[in-house]
Amino acid sequence: MFKRYLALEANAGSGKTFSLVSRYIYLLFLGVSPKKILAITFTRKATKEMLERILVALNSPLQSKEVREVQKELNLSDDEVVERAKQGLSEMNISTINISTIDSFANTILRKFAHHFNILPNYQIVDEIDIRKFQNYFYKHLYSSKYLSEMFQIEKLSNTKLDRVLEHLHYLYPNEVSIRKIAKKYQEVEIGVEVIEELESEILEHGQYIASSILKYDKLSNSGRKNLEFSNLEELLEKSWIEKDCLSQFRFFAKPLREIENSDEVENSFQILKEYINIYLQKKSNLIIKSLLNLFRFYIEIREKFVKLEKRLSFDDIDHFLIKEQIDIDFIYFRIDSKIEHLLIDEFQDTSIVQWKILEPLIDDILSGGSSEDKTFFYVGDKKQSLYRFRGGFSQLFDYLQSKYSQISKDTLSKNYRSKEAIVQYVNSVFGTSQKIGKEEQKGGYICFDEVDNTILASVERAIELFLCGASPSSIAILVSTNREVDKVRRELQNRGIEVIHESNLPLIQYPKVQAIIYLLKYIYYIKEKHADFYLKHFQTLIGIDPKENYYLDVKLENLSLYEMVTRIIHHFQISDPNTLQFLETISKFRDIDEFIHNYHLISQSTTNTNQNGIRVMTIHKSKGLEFDHVIFADFPKSQRGRTSKLLLRYGEDLEVEEIGWKGLASQQLQEAERELEKRDDTNRIYVAFTRAKRTLSIFKLKKNSTLSELGIASTPQRGNLIQEIETISESPTPKEYRLDFQKRHYGYQNERATTEKEEMEEFDIDREWDSLQRIEFGTGLHATIEMMDSFDISSLEIAINNIGNRFPLVDTSDIRNRILNLINFPKFQEILENGSISKEVGYIYNGKQFYIDLLIHKSDEVVVCDFKSGKNRELHQKYIEQVSNYMRIVSETNTKDRKVSGYLIYVLHNQIEIEEVKPS
Repeated sequence: MFKRYLALEANAGSGKTFSLVSRYIYLLFLGVSPKKILAITFTRKATKEMLERILVALNSPLQSKEVREVQKELNLSDDEVVERAKQGLSEMNISTINISTIDSFANTILRKFAHHFNILPNYQIVDEIDIRKFQNYFYKHLYSSKYLSEMFQIEKLSNTKLDRVLEHLHYLYPNEVSIRKIAKKYQEVEIGVEVIEELESEILEHGQYIASSILKYDKLSNSGRKNLEFSNLEELLEKSWIEKDCLSQFRFFAKPLREIENSDEVENSFQILKEYINIYLQKKSNLIIKSLLNLFRFYIEIREKFVKLEKRLSFDDIDHFLIKEQIDIDFIYFRIDSKIEHLLIDEFQDTSIVQWKILEPLIDDILSGGSSEDKTFFYVGDKKQSLYRFRGGFSQLFDYLQSKYSQISKDTLSKNYRSKEAIVQYVNSVFGTSQKIGKEEQKGGYICFDEVDNTILASVERAIELFLCGASPSSIAILVSTNREVDKVRRELQNRGIEVIHESNLPLIQYPKVQAIIYLLKYIYYIKEKHADFYLKHFQTLIGIDPKENYYLDVKLENLSLYEMVTRIIHHFQISDPNTLQFLETISKFRDIDEFIHNYHLISQSTTNTNQNGIRVMTIHKSKGLEFDHVIFADFPKSQRGRTSKLLLRYGEDLEVEEIGWKGLASQQLQEAERELEKRDDTNRIYVAFTRAKRTLSIFKLKKNSTLSELGIASTPQRGNLIQEIETISESPTPKEYRLDFQKRHYGYQNERATTEKEEMEEFDIDREWDSLQRIEFGTGLHATIEMMDSFDISSLEIAINNIGNRFPLVDTSDIRNRILNLINFPKFQEILENGSISKEVGYIYNGKQFYIDLLIHKSDEVVVCDFKSGKNRELHQKYIEQVSNYMRIVSETNTKDRKVSGYLIYVLHNQIEIEEVKPS
């Protein structure tokens, strides 16, 4: 039964995406416009998957499980299902679909009112700001400000270097919205360094009294004497006897305290000492936090100036500007040009508080009813799969919303459709879940649990065993905790001749072929400097030329743009692969080689794995959302936790921070709460790892320092038969050869388009290929400009031209402008547009293939298909006609509502416009 307001708890493998897609289709079948539905996903990959599943379902509704589920709920006939699917598809295009990540949604809003914060709307989005550059900028302003004393005070009290203090400010930045209230509270704290110094003296005085008293006992052991040696407060606080309730509990002091005359006074002094220590730690922590929060206000001010100056914003910066002021719902609706009445959120357990604050006005409006009683709200997630606390993920939000909004119902998906029964039962026993298998064919399964000294070697041996027994390499996944362990496993497997697909976070700029390009660019840039040859030698080494050889650079790179230089380097040295192509695409954001040399370290992309036929090795975080027939889990040391900040935060029921502490100085309650959260993080990681398995799960536990032991996950007897669970899949992969053919790429607006096959050239001709590249780039730029135009008029054209200027470095934008201006003024084109509403880059999935139509014009009795070409080629003309005819057939069969379909092939040429009507085939 459909529930308007629903929180869906979906354990691993229970069909979370199925539920999301079904709900979206349900709304479409009720006649809801896609414009009124906002679906928020956690990753771009999830966004793409959701959209594809919706389009596939609507294109083949009677074969779709999601549609069948909706059909049953709405009690529809097959004919009604087909009709409603067509109707839904007819309304779905690039301009109406609102499926995105929360970061993309926030960015959409900010760009539309960037002027409100004096930000230019053409800012770039980066994963992280240039920390080194910001650090210099921050210190430059700090040294002339009143906040310098705060910085030095933190450094002195916490024994923390200045750079580490700045790291703590970075940590606070995404939590800004939650610390506003407590920051005001700390402003009222009256405490100075002199109070801390007085307490230090009192503590040392009592410590020295205790030490001198016990040292009078002649028979004191050497260990006892050693425990009384300290010259300062830091050394005293490290003594283990400080943690005892009374001194006599410390075994080296028990006998002396029975013998010395002033034992009662010593014990009394110890109690006073402990009381002073508690006061000292609390006040010192408070003073550090007060100074840090004062400094944080300055940090925000400087960071705002910096990102505006650089015109580069991280998603944390986007969130900051959006929550800086209260965002009212009407303002959001006005800015996103639609009235959202239906909200769907995926992976809600990983939503941060600041992201929640951005969405809160929308949710408030939907749940208040407002002008429409048909609004709906749906969120889905699994608290046990919450892995992103270190990024601000706040899993408590899942339950918080149900307490805040009583009208939200809660359901749980109780069946598992991924794992075999043995694995489901084991996961139930370890994590307290109560899932059952969803299909009869899930009977069986295999579990083994071994204690070993080296989990890396044991995992490799098991992977080889699976492989030798007939398991497909790509069906095997080894899951580890860190990227360092990924590399260890990879080396072990490769040393044994096993192909590996490793999912580590190797930065793109550290990829050897990309490094070679960078070194050559540095050589060119610094060619007049003495050290230029250093870069050339590095380049030679990386591409396999003996660095001792006096190498002559035999490729002409003079008077070329950065983009052109890199293109020629890739061609000339034959180093084309997906990573060098990704690098080529990435550098388009740099104006010239000068900007690149000084800023290339900002490139944050990771490498692409080119091999798809091998055993997969990845971190648990990377495995989230994936599934494998055979999972091998390598236990990790209990001390292996990624958190580096010394700041501890405790949240109240209102999502405000109620207590901030400094690790090592904070209250026992706060430190214990943090330890429990760390344990929960580890439990969640292990849950995610175990639930990736479909057929077999092999667990290797460390004999010493085991995280599994710390969490109380005990060994279990072997279940099932390994051999029976191995499906032999014959694989004879054809290695994919990558050529630098410069297919159209995504530049923010222009989507991937259908491409025609090109004949391979027997001999490579750089000039011919370069001309081809320029033609393709020009065509892509022209299509992108048309796509960005709200309507076919001069003002829309000018805005679009301004936006594409930096995206296409090889394109003459003045030529694009003149061509489209000619198109706008062409009488036949105006006649085609008359009395119609336009949709651009309209996506269809037909017979399993995806197509994008440049322009659809909707009229009361007609749908017009238009396809633009920037160049005329006699040999390809007939293919272009067939392409338009094919588009017309797709439109006719999917969503015309009995309207006739017309089609036009439009050549937007340098000095003329040619329009040819295409007849239906």
